[in-house]
Amino acid sequence: NLPGYFFISTVIAVFLGMALSADEINRDRKILERERLLRLSRGAYLASKCAWLLLAAALQTGIYTLLGNSLLHIPSSGFAAWAILFSTAYCAAMIGLILSDTLASSSAIHILIPVLLAPQIMLGGPTISFDELLRKDAGNRNVPLIAEIMPTRWGYEALMVEHYRDNPFQKTFFYDETREKWFDFLTGAYIPEVRGLASYPFSPTLDIAGIPADADKARQRLKILRNELDYLERFTGLQWRGEGLDDDDLALKRYTREVQQKVMTRLKEAEAFLKPLREEAAQHRTATEDALRGTLGHKGFEEFKNRSFNREVEKQLLGVTAEEAIIISGPRLVPKVLPIAMEPESRFGRAHLFAPFKRLGKFEVHTPLFNIGVLWLLSALLAATLRARLVPRAAALFRRFRRS
Repeated sequence: NLPGYFFISTVIAVFLGMALSADEINRDRKILERERLLRLSRGAYLASKCAWLLLAAALQTGIYTLLGNSLLHIPSSGFAAWAILFSTAYCAAMIGLILSDTLASSSAIHILIPVLLAPQIMLGGPTISFDELLRKDAGNRNVPLIAEIMPTRWGYEALMVEHYRDNPFQKTFFYDETREKWFDFLTGAYIPEVRGLASYPFSPTLDIAGIPADADKARQRLKILRNELDYLERFTGLQWRGEGLDDDDLALKRYTREVQQKVMTRLKEAEAFLKPLREEAAQHRTATEDALRGTLGHKGFEEFKNRSFNREVEKQLLGVTAEEAIIISGPRLVPKVLPIAMEPESRFGRAHLFAPFKRLGKFEVHTPLFNIGVLWLLSALLAATLRARLVPRAAALFRRFRRS
């Protein structure tokens, strides 16, 4: 169960990081008090601690990665896995330093570490489905904000995507295979669902005036229809507005059979645009597979695949266990399958779990690289919090408030 191993690895990295640094400041309190009286730099002291933790975390996670990858025969890049776990452990080490600076008792610090590990486990990804934490009208599957501050969430996703996308076998087919699967999804499930939205206002349940009995639901469906037509326009480049069709025509009072037919025509055009792209991706994938099979032979090809590829990781990243392929969420249709093939729409780095990349403005950043960057950004913010002693000061204010 490789997904379980990856998640446990991130939890272990967080535990190692916090345990490594939990006593660092607490045991030096007398030294710090003496240095304060001598007006020596607290920043230099903290910098030396951070440098020591940097080396220690690198060594610990390096040994763990080497042993884990060797015992489980994981063929993906050991350096990438180490970089992810090292970044996760160092981020946790900053949390440990803040604990050490805030609490005066070593026993209290070590009691609190398991308490802080609990949300890391609960909100790291596999324990609780993020879909259960989203509002029903969210309109997306982005990771909930509360989970975005958990180092385990970033480490786990990075390990999973890196292994699936960059393992020696899959990296040869990844681009074409994910495009093929996504185009299959769009033409086989998504566009038929959009057609259902276009037909909903003409469902049999009409009142005397010919308006749907549930007019509010019909208006909602037309609003979703407009948003999905906009998505198809962004994805295919085919404009749906024009030639007698615009936004006002999707208002319930103006939505006639003629308008519906025009919408259906736009959907046929989008489908006709996507099918050749799907065939092109499938042909290219097949050609690449045949070339590799010709080089290795059938038996060698299957051995190479079995050695490099993990079915459990594939199940998670293709979402094959999802009960529904698409759901209505707020003003959008939201896919619940193929997270590794679905492009994120946010340009501010937010995305669903297991997105293939993250968007920052016009740039697309490979998920493992982006997640490592986020972990170091979190580490920098925690280091700034430590330098300013924000948590000890907040704790002191809270104690004064309770006494008053």
